Amino acid sequence: MTTTISNTSNDILGVSPSELAGYTIDEIAGLIQKAQAGLALSEPRMTEKEIFEAAKKIFADANAPMSEFEKAYARMNEFEFNEEDQDFIFSDWSNMNEHIQWLLTATRDEIAKWIKDGQD
Repeated sequence: MTTTISNTSNDILGVSPSELAGYTIDEIAGLIQKAQAGLALSEPRMTEKEIFEAAKKIFADANAPMSEFEKAYARMNEFEFNEEDQDFIFSDWSNMNEHIQWLLTATRDEIAKWIKDGQD
């Protein structure tokens, strides 16, 4: 009997797909197998087929091209803006496409100044 188990990298491995970019399907399957080995006996286990299917999905997610919005969001996280700043950064701007392009090219200092000026 197989048990339905989520096949997202966060649920299975505790990492985001982007952290697995560059891994092969076999490497991801190996990580899943190691995670399964660490489960308590009472927790559901994945079959080999389920592990391989999950690894294929995680591989696809990890290597999917990012949208411009996702790139901008990742960049703001790298710049370590706090939640309040990010709420302002990603408000519903009427010129959102242009805004996203600016977020992808502006320096951290330029964005921080823009936030400060906009919140005053």
